[in-house]
Amino acid sequence: MVRTKIGEERIFNISLRKNVEKVPRYKRTQKAVKVLRAFIAKHMKCEKVVIGKYLNMKLWERGKKNPPLKLNVKAVKESVDIKNKKGVEIVRVEIIGAPEEKKEPKKKKFLERLRGKTEEKPKEENKLEEKSGEEKEEIEKKKVLEHTKLDKHYIDVVGASKSGFQLKSQKLKKKGIIGSTGKK
Repeated sequence: MVRTKIGEERIFNISLRKNVEKVPRYKRTQKAVKVLRAFIAKHMKCEKVVIGKYLNMKLWERGKKNPPLKLNVKAVKESVDIKNKKGVEIVRVEIIGAPEEKKEPKKKKFLERLRGKTEEKPKEENKLEEKSGEEKEEIEKKKVLEHTKLDKHYIDVVGASKSGFQLKSQKLKKKGIIGSTGKK
């Protein structure tokens, strides 16, 4: 009997074909996830299996009807403290070559504000009330221009007309420089 140690790392090449092809097409990726969990639980001797972000994306990459039939994964056994339980064993599974996820502790902003570590930034709305009408209009125009995010090709603004902004690409089409495909 082989016992796995906490902190042990193993690499598996898992074939999902036999199990996945037995189920209807619309359930195949769901079945692949279940088979993957069962395989890891059996071989790492642990009931709690956590599938990593990149492995999950790889499984669901081609939709629910067509999962990958083979996977190369890395499984790491860890001990985690959960509230009243000490040393609960879990296995984290991730596809080989995926970047490691580092979780940063969450900052409690409310407590920091109470302690005076962070200062609240005054909102721009309060600043607008203090300014005159022309300055308010200029600030609002800047906000509108900042929030208009289009494809980089269409961002170049040539000038404003009565109907709105005339885009650079539209101007080039009129001159005949570029066609409908956007190429010269």
